[in-house]
Amino acid sequence: MSNTILFVFEGEVLEKQIFDNIKKNFFSEEKSTMLIASFKAEIYQLYKQVKDDEFLDLVELLKEKNHSLAEINRDDVSQIYMFFDYDGHASTASDRIISDMLEFFNEETDQGKLYISYPMAEAIRDLDRERSCCYERCLVHAKKNIKYKESVSLNSSFKDIKKISNEDWNFIFQNTVRKANCIVFDKFIYPEYKIFQKLIQPNIFESQAVKFIEPYEKVAVLSAFPLFILEYFGEKKYEAINV
Repeated sequence: MSNTILFVFEGEVLEKQIFDNIKKNFFSEEKSTMLIASFKAEIYQLYKQVKDDEFLDLVELLKEKNHSLAEINRDDVSQIYMFFDYDGHASTASDRIISDMLEFFNEETDQGKLYISYPMAEAIRDLDRERSCCYERCLVHAKKNIKYKESVSLNSSFKDIKKISNEDWNFIFQNTVRKANCIVFDKFIYPEYKIFQKLIQPNIFESQAVKFIEPYEKVAVLSAFPLFILEYFGEKKYEAINV
């Protein structure tokens, strides 16, 4: 099997900008071949196809929507990482589906590893350098369309994804980890690495569901992309973050 990583995104525009920035800042020295693909639909539609076909080949499915994968087979890909929005206001939305999907897509070298952004990919820009928080301005409605993209565009300290620097990423890492730790463990801190290793996608979703979604129909804003980077590069990168 070749050393090829496939990144699967829900959308095509913002996610592509995020990927390009991540690649420039963190993967410039990686020898792996990196491919990107867009599913161009919500996670719930992906689940339906997975449920209807237990032998689904994700790469073959993506070929139908991504001509760039025309010559790629599953055996050509060593790792698959998938990034989707929570999209709780979608007509087909189901928290059970999210739970099932996180259980099914839990290994990058097998079916793929799924990462969820709450409420959507724009969460990576929903940060203000002047304020940090655990719950204040961190909770947004999850079950109705609140025009979140427009709100973030007006209030973000990171309006242009393409211009996010290494210094900016340091701030983003700190804030994201603290928020994830707050969601799961109720402490807005940058914890030691062994605690960070428990901030995995199923645990984050379970805490979101119990603490915010079920009682309030809200989610705590959280981007999956910084968590992916820290998980991918491991303890050395995690400890190098200047807190």
